[in-house]
Amino acid sequence: MRGRAASLFLLVFCGHAWFASALGWNQSAQVAAILTFVEPGPNRFTLRIDEFVASDARNLMTGDWALGADGHFYSNKAPGLSLIGIPAYSVLYGLEWVLGADPRSEPLTRLNTILLNLWCAVAWTSAATVVLFLFLTAGGFTRGEALLGALAHAFGTLIFPYDTSLWGHPTAAACLLAALCLAWWPGGVRQSGLAGALGGFAVLCDYLAVFGLTAASLALLVRRTSWRQRLTFGAAHAGCTSRCWRCPHATC
Repeated sequence: MRGRAASLFLLVFCGHAWFASALGWNQSAQVAAILTFVEPGPNRFTLRIDEFVASDARNLMTGDWALGADGHFYSNKAPGLSLIGIPAYSVLYGLEWVLGADPRSEPLTRLNTILLNLWCAVAWTSAATVVLFLFLTAGGFTRGEALLGALAHAFGTLIFPYDTSLWGHPTAAACLLAALCLAWWPGGVRQSGLAGALGGFAVLCDYLAVFGLTAASLALLVRRTSWRQRLTFGAAHAGCTSRCWRCPHATC
């Protein structure tokens, strides 16, 4: 089963990665927050995107911004995608700097945005597809039927085109799908906590995921689960979603 799961992950990952496309204003706003947090400058260790609103020197100028109370510009997107991109870009920036390359050059910026898309979106979709496959298999479907359902999700829905560029929607959908599978999968409190955390992070990547998370929470109330599991699920997703309101993005 592990071999099938690994093969499915690679199939979805390579299939989506092959069609990685250029960025627009929406995606550039999220990438800009990642770059400014990591790169040296006045906005380092912040999510301010001032330089990407005023200049198009790196072909990343965006009009999708929010003006914060401090007078600085921020991305008007949910911050989750930027938050998971920061550690990855920190590694990329350090490696390129050690190798004598300029991470701020336009060719390397383009390469880095593709690599960030693979980590921030494609990898998460691939992992969620594997979780769906295992969930369907455990639920009584044959391996062929489970594989067909997982591939239909990965390649037969809007997940596919959106996953080829750095939107927040596919990552949120991946987290919400994995959360639903884990919440309905027979398990204990620890599994409910992971499901709740993934559901909360889905909202952190795309605010509209709150509707799916609310539906899942209500469904758990009528499902035969212990109150301890329900409370763990609720506490985990509340801990993640509460970060939305402590972030500069809330100004938009």
